[in-house]
Amino acid sequence: MITTDDRQIIELLAERDETALRTLASQYGSGCRRIAAEILGNDADAEEVCNDALLHIWKAIPPAKPDNLPAYLRAAVR
Repeated sequence: MITTDDRQIIELLAERDETALRTLASQYGSGCRRIAAEILGNDADAEEVCNDALLHIWKAIPPAKPDNLPAYLRAAVR
């Protein structure tokens, strides 16, 4: 289920407000880095993958409107 905060983040992304990226990184960045580090075994590469995932989300929303923003971000990281 999507939270009110996640809805706001999606709206900010749709408006191309960079605050959304900072908020995503703040709320979900550590989990994304953990997933990437488990896959890659390297913290520097994990950080780069998370940045790439944020860029992917920036480009995908809109038109995408994910029902579960954290899951959408985790999928982009994987």
